[in-house]
Amino acid sequence: MNGYYNRKTNTDETKKIDIRKLQRNQHLSSGYIGRLSWQNVQTKESMGSINFEVMPDCVIFMYRVKHNEHWHNYETIAPLTYTPCNYGNSRVWFECPQCRKRVAILYVQTNIACRTCQHLNYASQQQTKGVFEDRDRMNKIRAKLNWSIFQDVYPSQRIKPKGMHYKTFYRLVIEHDYYELSYLSSFGASLNKLERMIGRF
Repeated sequence: MNGYYNRKTNTDETKKIDIRKLQRNQHLSSGYIGRLSWQNVQTKESMGSINFEVMPDCVIFMYRVKHNEHWHNYETIAPLTYTPCNYGNSRVWFECPQCRKRVAILYVQTNIACRTCQHLNYASQQQTKGVFEDRDRMNKIRAKLNWSIFQDVYPSQRIKPKGMHYKTFYRLVIEHDYYELSYLSSFGASLNKLERMIGRF
């Protein structure tokens, strides 16, 4: 069972630094010193904070991360780059501190980097991908148990294959039920979303 509950963290679950918000709040002037903080939407509890200082060509982020009961200080430099707008002025972007790609949002984990470098999915990508991954994993387990893959499996049909140890059988059943429940739940949510989209037309 180890690992089958794991999934990629998505962008909605990760602290983010949006340069557009900093610009709207006039926090990108050279020499500006500020602080970013995050709160749990439901409990309003603090989820962390980062100090930053704006330089002419970059933003320096200073923060602490706890590892094994000890706090460690980190500093990340995010270069700034500019692109011209159609009607004059310019638009400011971060350069990812790791890959140097031009981005509007950096994500905060132990380090600060773009979505690609942090290996993050968008929540919508994860939901669609997760539906089919859970279905495929469920069907692989059904194949091992000699259960029907394309039909519902009723309690009376949950028979242990001949020669399989009971310990292995019960472990596979638990994994199967987890993926089946996850698949049905995600599939149902996808159908509801589709119905709402159709309803708009």
